[in-house]
Amino acid sequence: MNRLLAFSWILVLTAGPPLRSVGADPAPVQIESATVDSLYDNLFLPQDRGWLGADGAVSIPLSPTRVLWIFGDTMVGTLSKQKGRQGMMPRNTIAIQDLSEGPPGEVEFFWDLSDNIIGDFFPPDPWDAGYWYWPGVGELIDGDLFLFMYKIVSGEGDNAFSFELDDLTLFRIPNPQDSPREWTWTTRNLGWVGPHQGFASAIQVEPPYVYLLGYDDNLAKERSMVLSRVRIEDLKSKEPEKGFEFWVKGNGGCEWSREPKDLEPLFQPGVTESSIHYNQKFNRYIAITHHAFDPWMLLTSAPKITGPWSEPNKVYQIPEMLAKKERHAYAMKAHPELDSASDELVVTYVVNTSDFWSMFQDTEIYYPRFVRVKLK
Repeated sequence: MNRLLAFSWILVLTAGPPLRSVGADPAPVQIESATVDSLYDNLFLPQDRGWLGADGAVSIPLSPTRVLWIFGDTMVGTLSKQKGRQGMMPRNTIAIQDLSEGPPGEVEFFWDLSDNIIGDFFPPDPWDAGYWYWPGVGELIDGDLFLFMYKIVSGEGDNAFSFELDDLTLFRIPNPQDSPREWTWTTRNLGWVGPHQGFASAIQVEPPYVYLLGYDDNLAKERSMVLSRVRIEDLKSKEPEKGFEFWVKGNGGCEWSREPKDLEPLFQPGVTESSIHYNQKFNRYIAITHHAFDPWMLLTSAPKITGPWSEPNKVYQIPEMLAKKERHAYAMKAHPELDSASDELVVTYVVNTSDFWSMFQDTEIYYPRFVRVKLK
């Protein structure tokens, strides 16, 4: 099995169309400035020995001073000026950011070391190794950590696109305050995903519901963002998949339905990796998105999670993409737990390349970069 480039998970094989969305927020959040975040931008630099880079970069606060980061395809090994990155590539790893002494904090990385072999932190069943997990989203709820992970299988062909979404798997970890080496978990496949639809792009918890922002490729010419929700009590049940509802088109407008059919598009472009959170200063939900192959990070806002969402605003032009045409940026998401003010956002992105082997030599890419965005 070839090592797939995780950036391809978000790509759409068409040129980016003009910016547009469904509906229009009457008072959208605007961008005042966006610059490299000098405080956090070196947080995930490749190490000389150990963690060498990854994508995904999903963050989940475990406490006021402890943040869990989950990564996708990760390079683990050694780094040298002559040979670049050398080592293994597990499909997922994690890190714990300790902010007890203040930002940017200290980071400790974790991966599986069964039989002294580097492997996925969240491994597949040993009796069924024909799949792997890529990070979706997660949240700490009533002391338990709930993670929605993409279950991926190999597809036909031998290229960066030869993979398929097989399922969305719910991990429940009852002891997330322990060292990750001591974590235990249960898993449950949710069953209602397809090759062109998923529901783990972003998460927002508003008791009694957990909202999941997802994507759908079949609603318009361009991938659209869609919405699902589940009651917390159902999420904790033995059959959580039976409690999910989906925001769909109804006879007199939109409504919640048990079936993910006739989904109502929230905004475009849709992506598999995003973020959503509510900003009290602006009384708006804020989401990060982008067009595939386009160098601009985008932001959209809405007064309600169901919309209407604003036309996406340009936030930040990815400089690495301007430097080399074969590079691509993706995995763009905000991390509100790192914000220092209510009118700021700390946002990460990852740059990859269509030339797989050059990724090992090019140590300027393939690790999370940080941008600080000033809102108005």
